[in-house]
Order: sequence, then C-alpha cells, then structure tokens
Amino acid sequence: SIHSCLLNIFGNSSLSLPNVSLVEDELLSLGLTPTQLAHNDTNSASSEDTTVPKPLTITPAFTRALSVLDRTTPLQTHKIALLYLPQHQQQPPNDDNETLSLSCTSASPSFQEFSRQLGSLVPSRQLNYFSGGIDTSYHVSDGEFSRVWVSENKTLVVFHTVTLMPVGVLQRKRHVGNDFVHVVFKET
Repeated sequence: SIHSCLLNIFGNSSLSLPNVSLVEDELLSLGLTPTQLAHNDTNSASSEDTTVPKPLTITPAFTRALSVLDRTTPLQTHKIALLYLPQHQQQPPNDDNETLSLSCTSASPSFQEFSRQLGSLVPSRQLNYFSGGIDTSYHVSDGEFSRVWVSENKTLVVFHTVTLMPVGVLQRKRHVGNDFVHVVFKET
C-alpha cells in the first residue's frame, strides 16, 4: 500500500506518522498508485515501464527551445504607433504627408500630457519581456526611452512614439509601419 511505502521512506517513528499521512493524501490526489511508488522506491522498473521518468538529454534543439522559452513573455503584448501632427498639419498621415508625420522631432505640452496619460516613460533598455521591436541593447538605436503601459491583468502595451525615436524616417517607419493600431494626435 502507499502507507507502507511511505513508512519505508520516512521511517516508522511517531514523529513521521503525520508526514506520512500528509504525503499519502497528496500522492493519492495526484493519482499515484502503490505500484508506481514501489517501482520508484526500489528502482526496479523495467526499461519498457513508462511511469518512470527518463533522464533529459541536452541537445542543440533543446538548448534552442529553452532560449525561446526564456524570451517568452508571461504577458499579453501589443504595440501601438503614437504619431504627433503639429497644428499646421490638419490631416492624418497618408501617402502625401507620411514623411512629415514621421519627421516630427518635438511635440507640444498637450501631446506630452496626452502621452503621459497613456503610459509611463521607461528606459528602452529595461524592456526585458517585450520591446515591440525596439532596440534594447547598449546602443539603443531606436531611442533611449519608450512609452509603456502595463495593466493589472498582465497586459503590456509598448507605444512606438515617433517623437521619442531618433530622427530618420526609415527607422521610425520600420516600427510604426508594422503596428496594427495608429493613434494620431492632431494639434488644434
């Protein structure tokens, strides 16, 4: 029985009896049978027995899979483009004024306040779980700071804020062009 197997492991003293009862309840809740315990206890399982775990072989494929798992975020992630249009540009970006909307290097205080309400300004190098494609290396080629919002229910949003990125339409477009959602702040 499970009880006798556990007594063999813990010993037959009065101090071990409460431990035996607790462990016995846990093992039964996991669905382990006395036969499985006897196999694990005596190491007498045959090579065909599938109940005994086999040692893990570390292969290049395993190492690759583990590195992907290390980079997998525990959060639901999104990336959103945040564009600023100064007062003299009254229409949202399109093919004609795309360059103008991607070339803004500064923004008004009202845009700064609006973006502050969307999320926190964090150093790009601290985007450990999800960067939305922003460079988080020592070079921070996509800008030193990023706008990020994290909810209590494990959702993370990285805003590709054009005014926080270094000057360069192609570099900015690489991020903004791949976002499904674009928020355009028009100065009025």
